[in-house]
Amino acid sequence: MAALKKSLVKGYPGKTGKISFKPDRSITRAELASLLARIIRQQTGPVKATAASFVDAGQIPAWAKKDIELTAAKGIIKGYNDQTFRANQEVTRAETAVMILRCLNLLKK
Repeated sequence: MAALKKSLVKGYPGKTGKISFKPDRSITRAELASLLARIIRQQTGPVKATAASFVDAGQIPAWAKKDIELTAAKGIIKGYNDQTFRANQEVTRAETAVMILRCLNLLKK
């Protein structure tokens, strides 16, 4: 509930307008980027990001574009060896751990 109150998580809008969190659903790379970007902005204030240069940038959802640009510019999230981001791919536990560690290290500075 604390993350909801601080607007770090937003949930998924339902047909009736109610928000649900779908706790059994896997999180995508775009969703994790958005969560980490909200944390960074909350801790540091507004942050300017540069356009991401992933070859699949056209497949990044509009709602996540600025968040992915921010987390990529800060080195939190990186693309794959083929220069793709794969925004809708489920994030692995290992990727999540690395991204959270990078975020924590950034915020310690």
